[in-house]
Amino acid sequence: TPGSEGVGAWTALWGERSETRRFKDGAIVHAVVWPLPAEGRHMMPVVIARDLLLRHLRVSASVSGLGGLGALLSARDTGLSSSTSPQIIAAFEKLSSKLRKLSDLPLMITSISSLGAVFSFTEEFPPPAVPTGQSPPIGAPVPQFVVQFESTGKWPDDPVAIAALKTAFYLKMAAALEEQAGLFCQPTREALYVQCDGFTFSGTIAHDKEERLLLDAGKLAAAKELLRRTSSGVRHTTLAHEIAAQHPAFGGSVRLAKRWINCQMLSGLLQPQLVELLVARAFCSD
Repeated sequence: TPGSEGVGAWTALWGERSETRRFKDGAIVHAVVWPLPAEGRHMMPVVIARDLLLRHLRVSASVSGLGGLGALLSARDTGLSSSTSPQIIAAFEKLSSKLRKLSDLPLMITSISSLGAVFSFTEEFPPPAVPTGQSPPIGAPVPQFVVQFESTGKWPDDPVAIAALKTAFYLKMAAALEEQAGLFCQPTREALYVQCDGFTFSGTIAHDKEERLLLDAGKLAAAKELLRRTSSGVRHTTLAHEIAAQHPAFGGSVRLAKRWINCQMLSGLLQPQLVELLVARAFCSD
């Protein structure tokens, strides 16, 4: 606080970098602000060390750095401190808005939910944007979303018939998006692929009765996989996104943990969702 003990030592340490700031809680204190972009915040300790060394000891900045770790952290779009997730989330929100505005679908859309690590900033290698009509890079994860329609008794009671009806919806949605929103679409039997702002999304339809019908038919593995790709997967994505919004370091920490696990050849034993939960525990525990 201005006028308190220690101000002289503080200003002597930081010099002209120190400035008086008023914070939201009303406190007025001396502070040093380091204007680094989000993708470069891992360099903050190095920047601070360089400033102090140069200011007080006249040591050149060339002798300090992160070594080989710096390139890993700074790699564009795939570095631990950089990700295309913000652009992908913005493109998804735009796509969601266009889906909700479609006027000639047989049923009204009630929800559109994101699914996947890219929406919680925990995907190690999120896909880059590509020109319209071009496929994403081979091996790049495709961001997913789940669509739910209003309830109706006209859905069939057979899983095969439900799958066929979903395919019909994908065809209808693709035609409507291309005509009304000008988006590049490619419907398949199992999903609808849509490209928005250079990012390709894979959309599937969730139907409330489908899980029960699969269980009644004794298809336990299929029912479990359906849950993973719909309701339980959406809940996990929502939880991870909320933690990432509350703790900015969460996404980078998860990406680092996943890469370390891959380097130890343990990725086949630990599912990505489990890694996310383990890191989340570290951030959320008291």
